[in-house]
Amino acid sequence: MLDEIVAPLSYRAFDGVAAMRNNEDLSEHSTTGLRQMLGTNPDAIEAWTFDTITFEHLLERLAPYGRVVLLSGDVHYSSATLMSYWRGATTQPARFAQFTSSGFRNVMPARVTFADRSLGFVLLSAGRTQLDLVPVMRSRLQSVPVFIPSWGWPDDNEPFEHVPEKASRLNPALPPDWRWRVIPLLDERSEDERSATVRLLPIDNDAINRNLADPSTVIDAYQAIAARHQHALDRLRNARQFLFRANVGHVRFEPQPGGKLNAIHEVFTAFSDPDQPAALDPKPEAFLVQVAPLGPEDEEPPTRLRQKALEVELSQVQDG
Repeated sequence: MLDEIVAPLSYRAFDGVAAMRNNEDLSEHSTTGLRQMLGTNPDAIEAWTFDTITFEHLLERLAPYGRVVLLSGDVHYSSATLMSYWRGATTQPARFAQFTSSGFRNVMPARVTFADRSLGFVLLSAGRTQLDLVPVMRSRLQSVPVFIPSWGWPDDNEPFEHVPEKASRLNPALPPDWRWRVIPLLDERSEDERSATVRLLPIDNDAINRNLADPSTVIDAYQAIAARHQHALDRLRNARQFLFRANVGHVRFEPQPGGKLNAIHEVFTAFSDPDQPAALDPKPEAFLVQVAPLGPEDEEPPTRLRQKALEVELSQVQDG
């Protein structure tokens, strides 16, 4: 809704109002907007979503370097993502890591969502035609060049069923010119390696499962789970994917066997344990550490559509 409707309409509305005030015709030579160009009042078009052609040209120019680290800033949060980028039929992608840190003084609201997109031409499942697509997808198929996301295609799978034959997929007879996949990077350190102020309450999973299976003790299991969630509520600003606090980022590199290279994003902030009875000056620590494997290494490009952006192992859920 925001990408396809709200933001494009907002900057067009601002351009229209500015043009009427200046008695100016809207054209490619218009001087409306904060930067004397269309779409810059407000700055909604700064998002890559609204200028996909320029974004794809940027990726094409970066791809020959093979391994790229992009340093970014955001007023809301810190995070890290990793993109694998394939041209043609190659199986060894270029790797782009984007490390984002926030400001020393972060006062923005912390309601931000993360979206994952990947590209490719589509082969619809049996019995499907373009008429089964939502209007925005049909519109994209008519654009030149064609940029299509992995999500939004028909799927005949039942809930929780994953049968490839029932899902839309890339046409092997007509592979895309390029493909890319983006994944969010998580802090994969053990709880013992993280700051003591944000560690989760330990929980006995075996005991929880036993109590859940016994009607006489099921309340005990729920209480233990609820206690852990309550303990984490005051610490969610120091999660394993996003850090919603004022911070500073530090980037370093670690060589790996076989000529591979890891880029490491360490995000430092200061945080006091809310359960601490006495006020203490918090010590800056690396509350978020994300590792981006830059390769080079082989990786299969996307072939299936409707893939999940983030697969979380059960052990990660249990360990927080």
